[in-house]
Amino acid sequence: MFTIRREPGRLGDVVPLLERFVDENPERSTWRPGLMLIASDLCFEKPARAVLDRMAATEFDLPRDGKYVITLSHLAETCARSRDLPRAELVYERLLP
Repeated sequence: MFTIRREPGRLGDVVPLLERFVDENPERSTWRPGLMLIASDLCFEKPARAVLDRMAATEFDLPRDGKYVITLSHLAETCARSRDLPRAELVYERLLP
């Protein structure tokens, strides 16, 4: 749903759903990058940066599940938009394998 809404510029449609996933699963970090990317796409830089900072505090220690690569791609895009080179390098290192 995220990608389908993102392409035509309708990410605002999925914000409530994604926020719910994050609120109901606070221990799981897999939904945060999507929320962070939505915030970045919608020019809410402070919330996007807050999520990026929170995830970077663990050096992007993410579960190696089916969402791993897409999560890293969301992180990479947000790092690029915020011009955060040190964190972009960490994400890049995880994308290499």
